[in-house]
Amino acid sequence: MALHVAYGPRGVKKLCASLSDGSEGLASNLLTLNGLLSNQETKMEALQNDGVVVTVLTNLLASTEAEVRRQAALAIASLTLVYQGRIAAADALTVAALCGPLREDRDDEVRAACASALESLTSSRDGCSVVMDADAIVSKLTEALDDAHAPVLPPTIAALANMLRLDLGVDEALGAGVVEKLAKLVDPSQRDAKLLETSL
Repeated sequence: MALHVAYGPRGVKKLCASLSDGSEGLASNLLTLNGLLSNQETKMEALQNDGVVVTVLTNLLASTEAEVRRQAALAIASLTLVYQGRIAAADALTVAALCGPLREDRDDEVRAACASALESLTSSRDGCSVVMDADAIVSKLTEALDDAHAPVLPPTIAALANMLRLDLGVDEALGAGVVEKLAKLVDPSQRDAKLLETSL
């Protein structure tokens, strides 16, 4: 937060600029930015310049540093809660970039952060349309229900539930074996009330 104090109201802009200029402490800058994206005003400030920050964050999902990937995904989750962020995500092909680490990243928390970003994107109907444009996204979300890291499951099932509001999403999920996976999540032994509710 020290950088925000130092630069005053320009803190968000400075942090966004630092993401693409090769500055050291990228993970730390992302962490600070995420802390500032707590209201719509700062989200809109970050999305100035046609939302180029979302493209930068999308590219950072391929970073060799796990914490950078995680913080980038969390920033995307925050920014796509507003319409302009979802438009920027569509232009940056962000959904496709999230799908890879959702299923393949070796870091558990990166996978969970990517799932959170997809949950955020699908929280509105226009966002569902953006996500649906990605190749086999519902199948990939369905496959992610097998993730052994428990924190991945709630945002994944939430994103999947949002996508299943679309008829095409239902067909694709059924083809990916969603019924069998949901049966495990609603088993009487399931003790996570939120997960159980969303699965139902």
